[in-house]
Amino acid sequence: MIFGIVTAVAAVLGVLAVVVLALLERPHVAAVLLGSGMVMMGFLRGAWPGRPWFSARNRWFDALVFALVGVAILWLSPWTAQIPPA
Repeated sequence: MIFGIVTAVAAVLGVLAVVVLALLERPHVAAVLLGSGMVMMGFLRGAWPGRPWFSARNRWFDALVFALVGVAILWLSPWTAQIPPA
């Protein structure tokens, strides 16, 4: 139970940090933080038995999707530095 609350609070704080970084015109740092968080959620989903709040389907399928999306965001993150400020 406490692990679920801790991960939920960490996820909310991570999303807020990404939004703040994006608003402060730091899109590359925001993308790296988002991608790293997705990869970390993939590892957590692979290690956490049962059905936590961030599960959707099969445990290994969830972990794979989290990790692949996170790696894709990290791979594409250098191009966010090319975005001109508004």
